[in-house]
Amino acid sequence: MEPGRLEVRWIAGAEGAKVAQTVQEMTERIRELGPNQKMRDER
Repeated sequence: MEPGRLEVRWIAGAEGAKVAQTVQEMTERIRELGPNQKMRDER
């Protein structure tokens, strides 16, 4: 897996706003990275 495509965070179920913010940030970062070339190269 390419660096930057996996992130682990500890977020409590009661922290809905933090979950939403984290997902939004990760989605933006992955879109900037573009398609996962490593997975395509391994086929």
